[in-house]
Amino acid sequence: MPLAPVKEEGAQLYYEDSGPVEGVHYTTLVLVHGTAIFHPMMPFAEPNGLRIVAVNRRNYPVSTADTAEDLLAIAKGSPAETQSAFLARQGLEIAEFLSWFIEM
Repeated sequence: MPLAPVKEEGAQLYYEDSGPVEGVHYTTLVLVHGTAIFHPMMPFAEPNGLRIVAVNRRNYPVSTADTAEDLLAIAKGSPAETQSAFLARQGLEIAEFLSWFIEM
């Protein structure tokens, strides 16, 4: 089960990778949501010159769950600034995943 580290505290995101395509040039699509919805596309990646990387966000299977603090931040009635900060942290995790994936 491939897991990518995205935070110093040990949070990890699960991902699936169709793998590099034979040859020098190909396009990599990074799809973020839950991997299950993109899984049926994987067999079609290589024949079409694509590498598909599907990433599970937090709270999706295998990825680290949201913290209690994060769940409070997105609860109904929480201040807009708190919700905005939560979304910014989620965006940074995706950026950290991309940085890690490129370097691996």
